[in-house]
Amino acid sequence: MESKLTINKCLSSEHRELSALLGSFRNFLRDNGIKQQPMWRLPLSTKLLSDLRSAFGFNVPKHFALEENELFPILEEAGCGQLVEILLEDHKLIMEIIQIVMPLLDKAQSTGLLSEDEWQTLLRQGDALVTELAAHAEKEDASMVPELEEILDKAQADEIYHRYRSLSM
Repeated sequence: MESKLTINKCLSSEHRELSALLGSFRNFLRDNGIKQQPMWRLPLSTKLLSDLRSAFGFNVPKHFALEENELFPILEEAGCGQLVEILLEDHKLIMEIIQIVMPLLDKAQSTGLLSEDEWQTLLRQGDALVTELAAHAEKEDASMVPELEEILDKAQADEIYHRYRSLSM
């Protein structure tokens, strides 16, 4: 059932967009495999690197801030503290992995070459990041979004949505 609440639609839409990008990232890593790193300066590589840097450097942290600052307090007040704890742990782990992956993406984009150790780290951590983000989005769509459907009325959801959208401008 599609959400009637604007903020839920926004969250679910961001999950779908991120999922598509993560699928491209995972395919990119697997297509190159453990034996050879990609040619970082090809147009498709530079586009993917740019999209990933934007997602991991801005979009994901902004999404998490919305949840932590706006939605989690509402969920806690409604008795969903255990769900909030689980999602916060996910955020912490995901941001730790992003802190490992981002410098490698930056280096790949700026120099066009990673050391063998850096490439192996990017393969492992990139795969872990894809896995963790995908699982986290599934948890939110299956648990958090339905809870918010029950808790928020349309006016509250719209207000949160408009505050969130203003952060993007």
